[in-house]
Amino acid sequence: MKKTTTRTARRLLCAGLLALLGGAAAAQGDYPNAPVTLIVPFPAGSVTDAQMRALAQEAGKRLGQPVVVLNKPGATGTLGPASMARTNKPDGYTISAIASSLTGLPHMQKVSYDPLKDFSYIVSVTGYSFALVVPTNSPIKSLDDYVATARAQPGKLSYASSGIGGGTHLAMSQFAACSKIELNHITFKGGADATAAFLGGHVDSQADGAWGALVDNGQARPLLVLTPNRVPQYPDVPTLKEKCPEVAVDGQVIGIAGPAGMPAEVVRRLHDAFKAAMAEPAFEQALKSAKQQPIYMGSQAYADYMQKNFEDKRVLVKAIGLSVN
Repeated sequence: MKKTTTRTARRLLCAGLLALLGGAAAAQGDYPNAPVTLIVPFPAGSVTDAQMRALAQEAGKRLGQPVVVLNKPGATGTLGPASMARTNKPDGYTISAIASSLTGLPHMQKVSYDPLKDFSYIVSVTGYSFALVVPTNSPIKSLDDYVATARAQPGKLSYASSGIGGGTHLAMSQFAACSKIELNHITFKGGADATAAFLGGHVDSQADGAWGALVDNGQARPLLVLTPNRVPQYPDVPTLKEKCPEVAVDGQVIGIAGPAGMPAEVVRRLHDAFKAAMAEPAFEQALKSAKQQPIYMGSQAYADYMQKNFEDKRVLVKAIGLSVN
């Protein structure tokens, strides 16, 4: 009697496990059966916000469910992804745009996430073209003027950025060290807030990815491109690497990731939807207005890139004296 009862219990347990596994498989196969939330870790109206909204609309058509954008700015674009990694299930219903600052900030201060363990990297979609700009009415007319002004008033010449540990902060820190100048770094929650301060005359210059539209509108003068390559629309503006050959310049990839442990099939569905959305005119136009190019990497290639970027940032941050380790 005891043996029969034990045997029956085992059968019931196995049946229950199979039902659970079958239900999980079916759930993955039906994904998505509800709207997907895409966290944008920068303010509404920012360059990245416009690009992610264009992608979300097109990706939603391919997923058969809306992709709803939720702005969660702060901590140089890491607050939103960090919150997602801590609190959301890895079921594909909450994902986040990811900036390269995710790999830099942990070397400069305590953070609540591990960029190598806490995320499922899905796809990379583009990368910033950062530049240093001044207002068109500024007495600073060239990069040489900028350096001369900074040397004449150490620590007085200010520049706005979207936060500590971001690509512009690291690039400008290298530029200042190379040029032997001291600058006043003013941080904001995102590029849109930094641009508002710049246009309002509250800072002397800005280092950001939203500079293209400002120059096109006659509101800013570009002095230096902070990312690896010259921008075709402004071929006369030099790059940081040209001025300071010894610096390490990051391409500032932007991608999409979810919490760690996402099922491979869900990652694949999201990857395919966003990859297809990258070819749509709305996204292409959003990139064009920001002087950016598409940068595609599949899930594994993107994860590998982020791991290498994390290690590269460790070396860079230590070399320029910003490391907390």
